[in-house]
Amino acid sequence: MAAVEKSQVAAFIDYENVAIAAEKEHGEFRLTAILDAIGQQGRLVVKRAYGDWSRFYKHQSELTQNAVDLIQMYSVRIGSNKNAADIQIAIDAMEAVFSHPQVG
Repeated sequence: MAAVEKSQVAAFIDYENVAIAAEKEHGEFRLTAILDAIGQQGRLVVKRAYGDWSRFYKHQSELTQNAVDLIQMYSVRIGSNKNAADIQIAIDAMEAVFSHPQVG
C-alpha cells in the first residue's frame, strides 16, 4: 500500500495586523497556536512573518523557535507604509508558486 503524502502549505503572515488585533482583543498573541492550526492543512514548507521587528521584539523568540522567517518592514511612522506588507506578501507568494511548485 502506498503511503499518503501530506500536502505542503505556505504561511505568509502580516504580523502587525494580526498581532495588534489579537493583543487588542485578547491581551496577547500566540503564533504557535496559529501555526499548529495551519499545520493541520499540510506540512508547512514556507513560513514568513512581515512586520517592523523593532516594534515586535518581544515576539521574535517565538517566531524563531517556530522557524519563521522574519521579513523586516520598515515604518517611519505608524500607518505610513500601510500596504507595504500586503504588497511584499503578494510578491513572495508569487515567488513561492514558482520556487515551491508542490505547495497547494
